[in-house]
Amino acid sequence: MSPEELTAFFVGQGHSVVKTASCSWYNEYRQKRIYQSFPIHRLVAPGQDEIKEVFAKVPKAVALRFIGPIQSRGQKSFIWVCRRPYEIENLSANTRSHVRRGLKNCQIRSMSFEDLVTQGWEAHRDTAKRHGEAEPSSLGIEAKLDNCAAYEAWGAFVEGHLAAYIVTVWVEDWVHILINRSVNAYLKFYPNNALIFSVVREMLSREGVQAVSYGLEPLIAADSLERFKLAMGFAKEPVCQCVVMAPRLKLLLNPVTAWPIAALANWLPKVPRLQKIAELYRITRNG
Repeated sequence: MSPEELTAFFVGQGHSVVKTASCSWYNEYRQKRIYQSFPIHRLVAPGQDEIKEVFAKVPKAVALRFIGPIQSRGQKSFIWVCRRPYEIENLSANTRSHVRRGLKNCQIRSMSFEDLVTQGWEAHRDTAKRHGEAEPSSLGIEAKLDNCAAYEAWGAFVEGHLAAYIVTVWVEDWVHILINRSVNAYLKFYPNNALIFSVVREMLSREGVQAVSYGLEPLIAADSLERFKLAMGFAKEPVCQCVVMAPRLKLLLNPVTAWPIAALANWLPKVPRLQKIAELYRITRNG
């Protein structure tokens, strides 16, 4: 699906979207005051006038986040990407074993968002708990995603029970894995390995798909998740990650405020929101 078609869908769902010369900008559901460039994979280098244009049109925004070429100004970073060839033989022996066991134990199939909204809560809660996050108040998806062909939901089922699910979006020639959740009780059956392998192989077999992304470098690193992505055949493709704060907040970006924010984040390492603020602050200063 084209970016224009998808951003029109975003607007219909209540998102604020701004179109500029290099891309579109929208307030994704997890960061309502941080505007992300779209498509997510597009490498952009917006000038000062373009950045001012976005803040002028969305005065409530506190920051813009985007990725650019590795030679551009910003924090050296990466995007998780998988490209062809992608077969089980391309994975390590240990990962092949996990995938085969998962495929033996699980049924992998696409599912409607209407079904996912009713069946996905246990996996959503368990994943949040494993990552040390608060009890989620929202699933982050709605049944109305069935109305947009770019979005797909896939599940791994064990004896009819949803053990894991992912949500993807296809835009231009990239497919992005947006959400991956799983139920603690079924992890011993390797549903995530079977699900990711099956869906990535399916996507890369489609005409017009050149790459599958598993997201940008996260604001809060998780060693176990990084090992999983590497094991499943994803590679870190280098980019520059940039965060630009709104002009009214730039007075906060100085050495006097940098130290207490970093110190507080180090003192409270188990507070995810604080860790994200500290990392956004660091990326902004480095950029």
